[in-house]
Amino acid sequence: MPVLRPGQPAPPLQFGLADGSSWSLDAQAPDIFTMIVFYRHRHCSVCKEYLKALDELHADFAAQGTSSVAVSMGSRADAKASVNDLDLSTLPLGHGLSLMAARDWQLFLSASRRETEPALFCEPGLFLVDRNQRLYFASIQSMPFGRPVLEQVLDWIPKLVERRTEARGEVPIEPAIERAKG
Repeated sequence: MPVLRPGQPAPPLQFGLADGSSWSLDAQAPDIFTMIVFYRHRHCSVCKEYLKALDELHADFAAQGTSSVAVSMGSRADAKASVNDLDLSTLPLGHGLSLMAARDWQLFLSASRRETEPALFCEPGLFLVDRNQRLYFASIQSMPFGRPVLEQVLDWIPKLVERRTEARGEVPIEPAIERAKG
């Protein structure tokens, strides 16, 4: 399995949305970025707050040239319930993230420890994919906390464009270690 590396092609990704339509990364054509937010499940109180905040900032991200979507491994019924419970009005909410897609995006997985949790679910991640379908930014968590501050991401997008900042973190670790030894 290839390691996710900024500047390299993003893994393929497709899933259903709560409204019954489908979403595919290869069909996205953002001005600047596609932002993909992987969330744990509707049981997670931190996810609920994050999704609500993302929904409130959805238009602001769009104004900065960034389309956004959130997805979990949960069912369509879970996604529809989240849309209703959180009163999400603009954020496309996905469901049915496959185990293979979670692996390809190198998400951490957790097993149920409480009755309210599904048997298996992914931990959070936030990714920016550029308009050429290349990974630009990755933030992967092993716990529900420690996620990127959405307002900070929003604030940085125009700065990145203005400065023409290329993706960072592109150097593979093994060749770097070899170079350092040599």
